[in-house]
Amino acid sequence: MPERSVIVFDLDGTLSDPSEGVVKSFNYALERLGRPPAPKSALTKYIGPPLREAFSELLETEDERRIAEGIALFRSRYRAAGYLENRLYEGIPEVLNTLKEREYRLYVVTIKIEEMANRVARHFGIADFFEGIYGCDFHIPKAGALRKILEKERPGKGQAWMIGDRVTDISAGKQVGMRTIGAAWGFGSLDELQRADAVAATPRELLDHMTSPSFGNGS
Repeated sequence: MPERSVIVFDLDGTLSDPSEGVVKSFNYALERLGRPPAPKSALTKYIGPPLREAFSELLETEDERRIAEGIALFRSRYRAAGYLENRLYEGIPEVLNTLKEREYRLYVVTIKIEEMANRVARHFGIADFFEGIYGCDFHIPKAGALRKILEKERPGKGQAWMIGDRVTDISAGKQVGMRTIGAAWGFGSLDELQRADAVAATPRELLDHMTSPSFGNGS
């Protein structure tokens, strides 16, 4: 395999299922802002998109101060307890270990703030698999973080992949010229992932795809 082959993973909905902690943190914020709590089914669609978009919809406002208040409340609970209410998807440690053994350069790019993304990775014992963990938000879009990785690693043509469960992951990867794989076990719909170069139904299927002879040669 050529050197400098890069694989970037989204975090929430791709490496781990954070839904319990995220839902509780959203409802913590909503209740303290005088809004009724929402059921899990109404909140999981906000796992992946930026928090600003989520709170704009949940609070039915474009008032930046109100949105910022919601984000701050969400993050205060998530930082204290929510990030622990989380689980790795079955098969992810095997995926990461196999790819690391094959000398792929692994990264994480997530909408989480960087401090929390690193906390989550350390909590699960997977931080050492990655060359870097990048957080991004409304001011630092995913495409910008991906571009930093590409500038650092300078992978060969067809040697950089973005793996994620939401359209934001696929779009960001496409925007910077990366190939993309949709993680269909996450929170996005199959319609969201239709622009990806490939879609995997499970981490096991993802690993099968990534260890096939065609993977990593730009085909």
